[in-house]
Amino acid sequence: MGIGYILVNRTKREKISFLHLPVNTAREIAGHPASAALSTWYLLSRSGDEIAFVDDHSGHSAEGLHEYREMTDTIIGELVDAGILEDRGVSFRDPQEPDLVYIRDLRVCWMNESAHQHPRTGNRKTDLRCRHAGVGERSAVMLAR
Repeated sequence: MGIGYILVNRTKREKISFLHLPVNTAREIAGHPASAALSTWYLLSRSGDEIAFVDDHSGHSAEGLHEYREMTDTIIGELVDAGILEDRGVSFRDPQEPDLVYIRDLRVCWMNESAHQHPRTGNRKTDLRCRHAGVGERSAVMLAR
């Protein structure tokens, strides 16, 4: 198993642990559309803060990270409100611990058809579909002329 990461904001004493997302390693965080959007949104909206990815082998949890405010759900809510993510509920739930062990079904959908219509003419510039952010799915984007 690879090294896992969380995103830590020391300035605001916040963290993103990617709770209930199918990511843990650097490759998974960067490659999963929802976690990549989550990380980028958090970094851009808190420009100037002391923010870093911290690996689970560095011992930073002993420095009080367990006391930092968990922001994963809050930032997902911001992305849903901004029309970047679509929350489709749960894609996996453990039958023995359904309230604790589950994976959310989040889709990156900011590039849907209505988002890319010209504001005055209404002409579609693209035919971009919501991309699935689920486990094992590949993104497909088609550009129209």
